[in-house]
Parts: sequence; structure tokens; C-alpha cells
Amino acid sequence: MRQIEDTKTAELPGMPTAKKRGRPPLGERAMTAAERQRASRKARFQAGLKNMSLTTPVQFNAMVDIATREKLKRVAAEQGLTMGQLLDRLIEQL
Repeated sequence: MRQIEDTKTAELPGMPTAKKRGRPPLGERAMTAAERQRASRKARFQAGLKNMSLTTPVQFNAMVDIATREKLKRVAAEQGLTMGQLLDRLIEQL
């Protein structure tokens, strides 16, 4: 084993080489943060399809009036919930 900066000394066959630091890449290069997050969402979604009792969070976008948003925010804070949890409870009551 030799130092990385040493370009003159040859490696001896059969000698162990130092492993690279960090998570090993799943291809040519390491995944970006966005790629890891996308893979995580996909895996959670697939797990939710296999086990229907498991809740699978998905992104939900809706345009509402700013006053409505503030009311939802206030009620969620009063009940100690996130806005997503509050919306889940409201929809269950329908």
C-alpha cells in the first residue's frame, strides 16, 4: 500500500488497496441528493402498494385563498398537527 500522492512506486500484486470513502455508487457515479430522494419516494410508494395498511405520503398541491391557508395553518397548530394530517382528518369526515 502506498500513499495516494506517490506516483513513482508501483503497487505490489495481491496487496490490499485502500477503499474510497463514502457510500459506494450504484453506477458510474454517486447519486445526487435529488436522485436519492426520488428513489426513496418510489420505494415508499411501492411498499405502500404491497401493503395497503401502510400509509404512503404523496405530494398534494392546491391553490387556495390566503385566508383559507391561514385558517388551516392556525387550526393545525392548535391541534398539534401538520397541515397534511389536518387535511387527512377533514377528508375522512366526508
